[in-house]
Amino acid sequence: MAVMAAILPVAMRGISVAITTASTARHKAEAATLAQSKMNELASTYLIMGDTSVVGSSGDFGEAWPNYTWASTASDDAQLGVSQMTLTVTWMERGGQRTYELSTMLQYLDTATGTIQSGL
Repeated sequence: MAVMAAILPVAMRGISVAITTASTARHKAEAATLAQSKMNELASTYLIMGDTSVVGSSGDFGEAWPNYTWASTASDDAQLGVSQMTLTVTWMERGGQRTYELSTMLQYLDTATGTIQSGL
């Protein structure tokens, strides 16, 4: 009985840590998938449509993903002629705000003039 009393709290703590770690991993995997999907959408809107309004935009992922929100930012590198777009996905987990960031470099080719444009 004494051995059981000593082992049980340790085992329960191990189970608790495993459940917490699994939950964190699931949230990060979901955030990564959502970030990649939204980044593809925003980058294609910018590159294909030339729509620069995607920069500085934000939103959520709809009813299917109610706990996740996103925001985009960008910065230009005039020397290289590219823009870096960063997408940040945010969610609440265990009473704290968690984030996942995904960045990509963009270079827009103006098909009318045949020139490369950056400048988000």
